[in-house]
Amino acid sequence: MSANNPVFQVLVPLNDQAVLGAGLPVTSLAVGQIGVFSYTTGLSQSAATIVNERAIFLAVGVDENGDGVVDTIATSAGTNIPRAYLDAYSFRCYNPERSHTVDITDFSNINCETTYSVKVEFRGNTQAYEMFGFNQFSKTFSVTTSCCGSGCACPDGDCNELAELLVNAVNADKDGIVLAQYIDYTTTPGTPIVVPAVDVAAWIAANPGLCLGVRLVTIPSKVYAYCNVPLKYYKNVQFKMLVSLLEPLNCDAVVATFAEPSFGEGQGKDIGWLEYEAGGYNGKPGPYRVGEMLGTAFTNFQRFSTNAGKYNQLNLHYSPESVGGWQEYKNKMNTIVAAQCTTGGSANTTFNGLLPILDAFFAVEGYEAMDPVLANCDCEDVVYTSDYNDPTEDGLG
Repeated sequence: MSANNPVFQVLVPLNDQAVLGAGLPVTSLAVGQIGVFSYTTGLSQSAATIVNERAIFLAVGVDENGDGVVDTIATSAGTNIPRAYLDAYSFRCYNPERSHTVDITDFSNINCETTYSVKVEFRGNTQAYEMFGFNQFSKTFSVTTSCCGSGCACPDGDCNELAELLVNAVNADKDGIVLAQYIDYTTTPGTPIVVPAVDVAAWIAANPGLCLGVRLVTIPSKVYAYCNVPLKYYKNVQFKMLVSLLEPLNCDAVVATFAEPSFGEGQGKDIGWLEYEAGGYNGKPGPYRVGEMLGTAFTNFQRFSTNAGKYNQLNLHYSPESVGGWQEYKNKMNTIVAAQCTTGGSANTTFNGLLPILDAFFAVEGYEAMDPVLANCDCEDVVYTSDYNDPTEDGLG
């Protein structure tokens, strides 16, 4: 018999506050403040005092009516988090979404009155997989250069005309999942520069005999840009492109990936969906989360994240056991703490106070400390990897 889905809760501390100090009851929590409490005494804990505890719970002060006063307390899933029944203890840094960027360069031997085609296959996007299954999801962009002859615009063929035709064809696509740009890869080898469309004519005039390249940049699906929680949730909204040059362009141009895609972690939209799902367990709004009349999600679920927010996530998975009469129960629980990511990981006040307390609690069971991981977190959109030093590998962000 398979295990049940874990009952889970999402706790979102607000405004990067310090963790509640030791020896205080839950009523001492400020709005949006988190604390770690003994399940035995109900008092808040520190890294020094928590080592003597066997079970704890997490709590956040909640202001329900916007008057700046704590009205209720949001707690971790279940009645307590028993140290002996912890299954997983992990920490995930915020990771920004990043588009897949592919450059098409080195146009050569371009002829007039010739059709050139670029085929782009899109992978990785959850919504596309749901719609097309194992069928290939691709688009082919075909353009034909100007006519031959003395009376034509470019009788000998022009690489920059081909670049303009391809950019216009891609950007005219109504689905809008890929953007085409012009790039100058010849005057700045290794670090191609995007040339705005309004500057293309001036660039061509200033660089006779040189060719512009074409950059393809994926645009993530916007299914989450909705006034309410979308009923269909897609975690991976970014695309991975497989770009193929069809004959004769396959012999007259070069394709290279400039920046690999990142599907993102800790986006505000993702945390919001988790809070919506958790509403089925915490009673806000309860197991029925979709209105029968309109078929849209109820808006009165308890949400503290924002779509624009960036969040680091702490994950606790535990399976407390109990005995009732002749029955034994093992219940899977999951609590996620999502705190706003701040510039410079170690400067994050909330997690800088929370992680050492939990590290001390779970160290007895041999779990690796999560506090050192915090220093690796970075909230800047332009940073893709911690080893950002080579634009040919990491892109320009």
